[in-house]
Amino acid sequence: MKVKILQAMTEKRLEKDINEFIESSQIKVLELQFAATVLYFSVMILYEDT
Repeated sequence: MKVKILQAMTEKRLEKDINEFIESSQIKVLELQFAATVLYFSVMILYEDT
């Protein structure tokens, strides 16, 4: 099991980064956790290599 944390200033940019990470890797996503603050949005992706 591995973890990848992504951060971005906008939701659209974070969404783009998440999709690029998932599409460019051969992984099985186990869980996504989203958080937002005043300054940025972040997501933690819990995954396994396939």
